[in-house]
Amino acid sequence: MNRQLMWMTVVGLLGLAQVAAAPRATGAPHRNFTPQEQALLRSRLLEAGVDGGLVAGLRLDTLRCYPGRLRLNLDYNVKQGSYAQYMEPATVQRLKDFIHRERELFRAAEEKHGVPAEVLGSILMVETRLGDNTGQFRAPDLFLTLMLHEGATQDAALDSAVARESRFGGSRGRAELAEIIRGKAVERARWATKEIRSISQLIPLQDWDTLPCSYAGAIGLPQFMPTSLAAYGDDGDGNGRVELIKLDDAVYSVGRYLKENGWRGRMTADKRFKAIRRYNHSDVYARTVLKLARAVGLPDAGR
Repeated sequence: MNRQLMWMTVVGLLGLAQVAAAPRATGAPHRNFTPQEQALLRSRLLEAGVDGGLVAGLRLDTLRCYPGRLRLNLDYNVKQGSYAQYMEPATVQRLKDFIHRERELFRAAEEKHGVPAEVLGSILMVETRLGDNTGQFRAPDLFLTLMLHEGATQDAALDSAVARESRFGGSRGRAELAEIIRGKAVERARWATKEIRSISQLIPLQDWDTLPCSYAGAIGLPQFMPTSLAAYGDDGDGNGRVELIKLDDAVYSVGRYLKENGWRGRMTADKRFKAIRRYNHSDVYARTVLKLARAVGLPDAGR
């Protein structure tokens, strides 16, 4: 069955209004999309190649716009966060127990992708505390919100940029800052469009209401972007779908991601670090994952 026919079958069986209007809980402040925003989103979704039947059936009036994510701020000397809490004894012990309890799953994933259980488990711990914290947003709603950035630069965002420029000793004027913000807005909107297109291709419409994500749009236990799910998702439980909220699929998908980004059986410490850093472009993150992995039993790197 081709993808378009599959979507139409799902939509027809479930009923578009009932699917999209299902009750949804969200911890992030939100409002409804305005009629003008709904029309703009439908147009941009169609331009991006999202299935026309799905677009026509989307109850955008029941979805959430997150106004806090519509504000763009320019970054000034942003410091990387601390991950020290993941090295607390109780957290290390919890991860050890978890890996032991799920040892058959981790063993199978390691046999397929070559990534040790200690590394796979450490990533899931640092990303979502083994699934305890998968985010307060809903992924489709968030990416639809971010699609509205293009052509919608707000005066408040520009005022904030001007104030921050002065506070941090910068020399850029209001006009230059406005152009920078417009460029960032276009970039973010186009990125969000690619992500929502991946969601539309990979995740059935009836599951959109139960697809939590982070502030940045990362989904599931391993916090993949939807485009990363498309590129690296692996069906660990063999049910024909990759659902990153499920442990089997999450573990196998992390293994595939690392394998395809440089992880090999015997590696130097530097190569291990580079492979983990490709998962999250943060030195602190990569060091923390490897330190936690060693704390739960990962052997020292080779030379």
